[in-house]
Amino acid sequence: MKAFLFLLIAPLFVALPTLACSDDSKVRWKNGEFTLSCAFLTNNPAKKAQRTNNWCDKKVKDIKTKDQFVVKKKCKKACKNCGSDDGGNGNDCTDNPHYTFGTYTYEGKRITRTCHWISSVDEIAKQRRNNWCNRVMNGVKVKKECPATCFVCKGPEVDSPVMTE
Repeated sequence: MKAFLFLLIAPLFVALPTLACSDDSKVRWKNGEFTLSCAFLTNNPAKKAQRTNNWCDKKVKDIKTKDQFVVKKKCKKACKNCGSDDGGNGNDCTDNPHYTFGTYTYEGKRITRTCHWISSVDEIAKQRRNNWCNRVMNGVKVKKECPATCFVCKGPEVDSPVMTE
């Protein structure tokens, strides 16, 4: 019974560090007349490097709470400030939730391609990975913004747990 429970919950512990590295979706700050967010830093791949270089180390004021904060503390993923989640190299192996690479119309609905879109239909996920992960879209390879979905994550080797009763 213990071995069975361990097998059920073990995957949760493996996934927890990835979940910890995310941007605070509620935080907003002003730049003149514009309201900015963590998504602003990464939603345009052509301007991503410039925006993160300009904003990640700045101290700003949350427009709702009026609290001051350094952007990289609230925009951990966008600013590659994930600490031990990524070994300090910026490769935390989570998909960029703000990255999009085109739209199309299907059965009268406008569909936006995202990392999630690639794997959203099990029957064609492999085909979508083959078709999209190596393409350059918006100035960046899709697999760079969607490393988890495109299976390009590299991390430390982890020994498989050995169960004994």
